[in-house]
Amino acid sequence: MVESRHVASCFATLRTRLTDPQSYNYAVSGAACSNALTGRPGQGAAPSFGGSYFNLLNPLTTVYSLWIGTNDVGVNSLLTGNQTAGVTIVNVTECAISWMQQMYTYGARRFILQNMIPLNLAPVYAVAPDPLDHYWPIAHNRTDYNIQLQELVMSGNALWDLQVPAALTTLPGASAAVFNSYGLFTDIYNNPSAFLNGTAPLNVTGYYAHSNSTGGDVYFVNDSPDSFMFYDGLHPSEQSSRHVATEIGTSRGMQEILKSDEDRQSRR
Repeated sequence: MVESRHVASCFATLRTRLTDPQSYNYAVSGAACSNALTGRPGQGAAPSFGGSYFNLLNPLTTVYSLWIGTNDVGVNSLLTGNQTAGVTIVNVTECAISWMQQMYTYGARRFILQNMIPLNLAPVYAVAPDPLDHYWPIAHNRTDYNIQLQELVMSGNALWDLQVPAALTTLPGASAAVFNSYGLFTDIYNNPSAFLNGTAPLNVTGYYAHSNSTGGDVYFVNDSPDSFMFYDGLHPSEQSSRHVATEIGTSRGMQEILKSDEDRQSRR
């Protein structure tokens, strides 16, 4: 699910592009798709509410977005072998498809699945040495895990490119698109001046908010958070999230979803 700290900024921008829709936050920060696959404290990301919630929303004018993966493939999950026995990246990507199918039974018809960003570029997973923080406070082979994470992310994204169209064949009247978060964050990394606009030197390898290995003693490296691609060692910055919102709102995938709905309405 989209991290809760970023939902507001993402959907506030979408609000200006999709005829002023309302935004609803059903994200769970820090959640995995399913605790049965990659167990984590707290509620899983799959929505726990039932069909009554969806009766309040028009399925033709409501888009449901899922951004899952960071907590499923990273430390304390697939990357470090902490998943349930037998679980692989295939199970994790299928869980996201199950989310779409579950939402469909509640009445949802329009979906965006945001694929995984290049997590190997996130400071907590990057090869470049960095002080240990609370996301991964134990010394480890950074190069080895960085390569493994690249493989997990790219494999998972490739699976979604196949799984989403296949799922739509079983969901009459539904439309969906895969948003290329991986490509967007690769572009930000390679061309930061086109995306970041802070007053300090632009920074795609470091991060704005630092802490000690237990998450305490938080401090900010300067007063320019919009100069950074990452807010902390793991999470994108607010400026990066603004671009996620803008790109989703103007993406070809979104336009295809809208066109699909228009076609269905015209046939009635």
